[in-house]
Amino acid sequence: MTRTSVAVIALGCVAMAVAPAYSRPRATPPLPASPMVPANYRTVKLADGVYAFIAPIETSVVSGNSLLVIGDDGALVVDTQQFAAVARWEVAEIRKLTAQPVRYVINTHWHNDHWLGNATFREAWPDAMVLATPNTRRLVIEKGVGDVDPAKAGEQLAQLDAMLADRKQKLAPLARRYLEVARDELRDYIPAMKQARPEPPAATFDHAFTVYLGAREVDVRFLGRGNTGGDAVVYVPDAKVVATGDLVVHPVPFAFGSFITEWASTLGKLAELDATAIVPGHGELQHDMHYVRALAAALASISAQAQAAQAAGKPIEQARKTVDVHAFERETCGDDPWCHLGFPGAFVQPAFDRAFREAKDGPLRDENED
Repeated sequence: MTRTSVAVIALGCVAMAVAPAYSRPRATPPLPASPMVPANYRTVKLADGVYAFIAPIETSVVSGNSLLVIGDDGALVVDTQQFAAVARWEVAEIRKLTAQPVRYVINTHWHNDHWLGNATFREAWPDAMVLATPNTRRLVIEKGVGDVDPAKAGEQLAQLDAMLADRKQKLAPLARRYLEVARDELRDYIPAMKQARPEPPAATFDHAFTVYLGAREVDVRFLGRGNTGGDAVVYVPDAKVVATGDLVVHPVPFAFGSFITEWASTLGKLAELDATAIVPGHGELQHDMHYVRALAAALASISAQAQAAQAAGKPIEQARKTVDVHAFERETCGDDPWCHLGFPGAFVQPAFDRAFREAKDGPLRDENED
């Protein structure tokens, strides 16, 4: 299964709901705020002329974080949200913060919650250039645009309704509550998708380019494959800020269709940057590279465990049951039951399945090779 614009819904939820527990807390916390409501986003100043727009920690329907970099003669935006209402809110926030036009928009990767607001930004700033890696542009066109389909969300909604109505489905109370929230968010998601206007990035870069917003330098880099085959990072040297896209997601990384061994290596390169503010694709700001290194170590461990299972001739169904990244889960989730619920289905199982395939066949060609 790949991560669609409604990650982590439907089949992903099933994986979470039946995942084994690792001495997890029993308390049920308040539900996270909906990412479809602009009022649930925060504008955070990171440095002079550098701001992050931080999305709420999601339950099921997602929309990511964004970055604004303002220079002497223009501005640059990293990622443009999924929902038109949120993209319009972000445009209004940017206009409060600067009179400079947005000259560049960077889409970090092809998942819809990072580029579907492109049309809203181009409507506000028609001369803005929207860029991504070639892989990202290709997959936006081949997969992302097709995922902007209310009918698909309707099918997922029907699946969830059926699961919740099936009394034979033995769901823990927390898992059932998650599925109920996913169902309710999907109902709101369908009309939101009807407003979407898909606009793929118009230009691409292979490995690196540098933008000068007057005197301010902004470095855009492809450090290697990881969460997707085309992850871009955006680094502002004078502010020591980096936006990572979904190479870094906190507290539950997404690993659908990812390149596990390469991801660990790519994060190693990311950790070499002199950054004191790390804007992840989703989740709270990080202020050092500790979590980046911890995620890289967890991915390397999953890769090593998959290689060992392959060498021992274990079938994947058996090998999945013994994957051990519990220390990383405990560190990143703490006592958050929602985090522990999602961790196996969003991260451990899809990461191990991809790593197992890598151990068998070598480096995978693309995100669809499952």
